[in-house]
Amino acid sequence: MAFPRRLKAPPPPPKEETKSVGRFRSARLARLRQAGSLAGLKPGRYIKVGTYFVRLLGMSVIDEVLQANEIYSRTHELRRLTPRPERKLAVLTCMDTRLSIRTLGLKTGDAHIIRNAGGIVTDDSLRSLLVSHYLLGTEEFMVINHTDCGLMHTTEQDLRTRIQNRAGVAAVAPAFFYAFANIEENVRHQLQKLRTHPWVPKEIAVRGFVYDVSSGLLREITA
Repeated sequence: MAFPRRLKAPPPPPKEETKSVGRFRSARLARLRQAGSLAGLKPGRYIKVGTYFVRLLGMSVIDEVLQANEIYSRTHELRRLTPRPERKLAVLTCMDTRLSIRTLGLKTGDAHIIRNAGGIVTDDSLRSLLVSHYLLGTEEFMVINHTDCGLMHTTEQDLRTRIQNRAGVAAVAPAFFYAFANIEENVRHQLQKLRTHPWVPKEIAVRGFVYDVSSGLLREITA
């Protein structure tokens, strides 16, 4: 496929072609992006493809991810991995961007990483931990909260009110956001939920930690 020719001052597409350009943009441009043909072209520029002039829109982050995935798929070096974690570890932690397998000294494939806002043992994260153990062989559960968590800077009612005001409508779900004030007590509460659940075997090591986002260190929380 030839690269689109960059034009400095192209005329806008004729009115009768507008509908065709709209259909074209959603399909053909996607293929051009995946092929790398639009690399280096700035949003707002017009390009000529076939008989059409098309004004480029900015690529969304999802578009960029798709483009990166296409490049990754050419080698797919993680193909060798299995669903079973090599180190038989399951980690329940927050979705915070400052927490990653790198901060834990893990590599891809070492552990199951289960994430939600706050690192909370909910019905869904419990479901994932049970599947991790019973179906995929993990033998240790690690619960990690972290300093400067967003859920420490709000309350249940304040967060629900804020979202409801922004959305303009009330909703039943989620029933709870699990906001908290004391991080150590929050970790202990998650550990208690796991250790007292009848489907979590006593042989499973269940331990809790606070990750300090300033120092990068984990601190264990004991009962």
